[in-house]
Amino acid sequence: MAKTRVYIALGSNLGAREAHIREAVVRLGNMAEGGLSLSSLYETPAQDMGDAPAFINAVAGLETSLSPRQLLAALQQIEVAMGRPSDHGHHVSRIIDLDIISFGDLVLHEAGLDLPHPRAHLRGFVLRPLAELDPLLRLPGQTRSVRELADALPPATAVD
Repeated sequence: MAKTRVYIALGSNLGAREAHIREAVVRLGNMAEGGLSLSSLYETPAQDMGDAPAFINAVAGLETSLSPRQLLAALQQIEVAMGRPSDHGHHVSRIIDLDIISFGDLVLHEAGLDLPHPRAHLRGFVLRPLAELDPLLRLPGQTRSVRELADALPPATAVD
């Protein structure tokens, strides 16, 4: 199978947040076919989670010959191995969160898997780090690049 460029959003708002992100990056690097690129780390308030701790967020880019479902399963295995319950809910604090943002130019709507991520174009904690890695990227279905989408958002500060 041919390799596809994918982008993965990483987030952590429990415990040693930066260390959790770095551990997840190592694990992603082990499954990347070729190099892995990583954005800066950003600290962002938890959204729709009340007074939950802030998140550390980043985006990683890598090449894979896995199918979208295989990649999703691999990401879920990393989350569980790092201590995230497999039956986690939405809008809850987490040690690690790994989401497929885009899978090449693929548009897919299946149970449990929507590509590109249906809210990526609205989220600064995804757009800013993604724009560092591939500013001209246009997510399928979007007319503006991720840089243009990110530039339209209020300012944010990178952690490192």
